[in-house]
Amino acid sequence: MATLQSVGVQVTETDLTPVTQPVSASTGAYVGHFNWGPALELVNVVSETVLGKIFGTPSKKDDMTSGSFLTAESFLKYGNSLKVLRTLDTATARNAKGEVYLYGTSEETLCIPNKTEFDIKSSTLLTSPFYARYAGSLGNSLSLQVFHANNVGTTATESKKFFSTTASTTLWASEVSETPITNDEVHIVIYDELGLITGSKGTVLETWEGLSLAPNARASSGINNYWMDVINTGSSYVYVGNATDVATVSNNTYTLIGNGAITFSAGANGDQDFNNVTNTLTILEDTDNIDVNLIFAEAFEDDTEAEVNDALIAIAEQRKDSMVFLSAPLGLYRLPSDLAKLNALQTWRNNGVANSANTVLSYTVFDSTPVYVYNKYADRYEWIPACGHMAGLCAYTDEIADPWFSPAGFNRGQLRGVTKLAYNPKSADRDDLYNSNINPIVNVPGQGIILYGDKTGQKRPTAFDRINVRRLFITIQRVIANAAKYQLFELNDEFTRNAFINIVDPYLRDVQGRRGVTEYKVVCDETNNTPQVIDSNRFVADIYIKPARSINFISLNFIATRTGVSFTEIGA
Repeated sequence: MATLQSVGVQVTETDLTPVTQPVSASTGAYVGHFNWGPALELVNVVSETVLGKIFGTPSKKDDMTSGSFLTAESFLKYGNSLKVLRTLDTATARNAKGEVYLYGTSEETLCIPNKTEFDIKSSTLLTSPFYARYAGSLGNSLSLQVFHANNVGTTATESKKFFSTTASTTLWASEVSETPITNDEVHIVIYDELGLITGSKGTVLETWEGLSLAPNARASSGINNYWMDVINTGSSYVYVGNATDVATVSNNTYTLIGNGAITFSAGANGDQDFNNVTNTLTILEDTDNIDVNLIFAEAFEDDTEAEVNDALIAIAEQRKDSMVFLSAPLGLYRLPSDLAKLNALQTWRNNGVANSANTVLSYTVFDSTPVYVYNKYADRYEWIPACGHMAGLCAYTDEIADPWFSPAGFNRGQLRGVTKLAYNPKSADRDDLYNSNINPIVNVPGQGIILYGDKTGQKRPTAFDRINVRRLFITIQRVIANAAKYQLFELNDEFTRNAFINIVDPYLRDVQGRRGVTEYKVVCDETNNTPQVIDSNRFVADIYIKPARSINFISLNFIATRTGVSFTEIGA
């Protein structure tokens, strides 16, 4: 601050208004196989409609991705923020390729997981003219037609079905370009030729009118109008790989190679196993850049489900800001009796996946049964894991209450869209399940299907063996940690410590008012910021929390008395 050199008034300003910023506690993350859509990158999905549009709906045939789609969709019955990670075996999955009819075909097939990978490959590796936007056999349903001035046959007539003019020369090419160009204009129609994408053969998916084959072309508005750039930026279905295989230029006149009819082939879904899921889950380890709180993944019916569950547990223990949801084995519905199902669940929980990670599992939630749901896309019922519903109930709880409320019970724990359960445990079985930290899901006559437990996987009896307490601490730790980062590189003195307390105390007081904690205390002074702490460039705050507890057991005592007895005497 400058010092006055003569008589005057100097004004300074100090900002003592910093406050805590709210954080989301209901953002889901799901990893699974899909038959369409970008892979190996997070895509935010807000509804079932958007999920189907981006990642493709299950087909009516035997679709190995239908269970994965329905699991992700089950979360969206409760919450509207799901980050989807499509996993892919890049060694065996392939994007369908489209070849110019009269130009011939190449042997090259590629896996292009997402736009980032396409941009890397496009300059050196792409030799086919067109590629399906995403890997998978669904791309084989695509076809397209390029309309150009030298098209043969009936293409000019066909063009009038979609476009107001016949492709010839763009205004930019004839009047604006330094060197006049002719026949640079193309119109493009993209079809669902086989009907696998829309369910109707020959459906028009996209139309592009008035694009130019000239690399430096501009539209009337001044934006880039080079057809390759426009398609690669805006299309939802195709990439242009090698544009030189579509048209040639001679004496500033463009000529189309072939008749413009392109069909797609060689697309493949690739292997769809647990290794893809476990490998893709590692993307979620990036806590700095990926903000998620409720994580679940595709389930598998065989013993490999343990591999996926172990990977989920490892992610939770590494992040320490998210809950993961592990579902009962999918094959449970095949077992012949409730006793067999109970024994299988206890074996799974006590001797299998749950102990192999060697953690306390307070960030993990186990449920008791697969659920039977209707697949409207294939008109059939399917067994899927309940993990999407469990994560969804937490998101729903955040919406109508707060993260520190239990997601279980009749007020907030009703599952939606579930027809029946593979295992509907009786009261005695529920006791055994709860002692194993497995949350029962029960069908209550007249009430629906209810989550009837709110335990985490932690067997040690502490406050963190309950979902609401673990989520309370996840939430307040994230909020206060975000506030604390603004103390970095400040001076560790009384002023800075009081400023920190003045930020944290109102937030915790608000949480207390919203029933999250019963009492709290913040210590940030010379008692824990000793000279040794200060000299080591550290800053210490101790935050004591008494979390609110959910009711798991209710005792109702009914007492019959004689007519002449006074209730005042009994109460005393």
